Amino acid sequence: MPLGSKEIEIDSLIVKIASRCNLDCDYCYIYHGQDRSWESMPFRMPDAVVKGLIDAVTFLCAQQEGAPLVAFHGGEPLLFGLAAFDSLVTRIEEQAPRARMTVQSNGTIYNSTLEAILKKHRSSLSFSLSVDGFQEENDRHRVDRRGASRFRKIRDTIGRARDAQVLDAILMVVDLNNSPDRILEFMHWAGAPQYDLLLPDGDRQSLPPMMDSLDACQAAKWVLDFSALYCKERRPFGVRMLDEIIERLLLEKQGLPRPSSSKVRVDLTVDTNGEIKLVDTLRINRRGADFAGGLKISRAGIDAALCSGELRDFLRTRDDVAPECANCRHFDKCGGGYMQHRWDGESYRNPSVYCSDYKKVFGVFERALT
Repeated sequence: MPLGSKEIEIDSLIVKIASRCNLDCDYCYIYHGQDRSWESMPFRMPDAVVKGLIDAVTFLCAQQEGAPLVAFHGGEPLLFGLAAFDSLVTRIEEQAPRARMTVQSNGTIYNSTLEAILKKHRSSLSFSLSVDGFQEENDRHRVDRRGASRFRKIRDTIGRARDAQVLDAILMVVDLNNSPDRILEFMHWAGAPQYDLLLPDGDRQSLPPMMDSLDACQAAKWVLDFSALYCKERRPFGVRMLDEIIERLLLEKQGLPRPSSSKVRVDLTVDTNGEIKLVDTLRINRRGADFAGGLKISRAGIDAALCSGELRDFLRTRDDVAPECANCRHFDKCGGGYMQHRWDGESYRNPSVYCSDYKKVFGVFERALT
């Protein structure tokens, strides 16, 4: 559907096939954010919603130029049940062969049955884990509901998935107390081909953990200490945050334009009750921030969502950055930062809480590449 002169396409569908989790990570934007809507959600996505989801994915794969990524989330998505999960992936493969799928797990559920499922669907389904390092680093935030460590099981999952060649990526949330060299050591040990380092969530009302002020640049120091280690050695894996910065700076240095698209890309969330929402990370800001009109997932529902006033308002808000961002020489590299990090209690038209950190990191990388 058009927005101005551009067509809107769904880049990712973040699908909540299970609404509960067997861990209690203290930084989780679902269970420790401002929005408590998960409490009223079905534990698992009902069959009728699953059917609507498959119909919607089939519709999108037929209509869009680029196939959407279907990202199975929760909670812990594998609490959906392994047999039911296998059936869901199989049905999407059969009805929408172009669809790309991934499952983001906390690593506490892994056995021979899951391994067989991952191998069976290897061409269309990737497997990613969320873990923050070795036990000391991981257990700072990622423990179960009784406060107990689950790292022994997670360690076993990493080893088995790596050996079976089904481990595609590991997502890690940065804690400034974790030593960068230990994190790099963990990456070598875990053996994933790709790592995603994420800075902790927060906004201008409630700063991220361990951030004393907007100008302290504490996150920048950690990232730069890590990048100094990462960039000086050969390694068989990538770290997306750093690789993207380097790629953009090299394009800029060569005078090449950043790749552009004729499409407006958007991520949408599907809750276990079938309601279509905006990107789920907005839940850290306030209750209902991800509301998208109350539509339910289906061919008609997803088509209506693409035409909805809520989605258009969201896209305008997302792209309406602060004047200091629009005029910043680093804007092409950060885009103003993640939208949820721009909220001040009234508006998203603000610099990211990590603005000073971004500028410091970009400046150091620029000097290193000259």
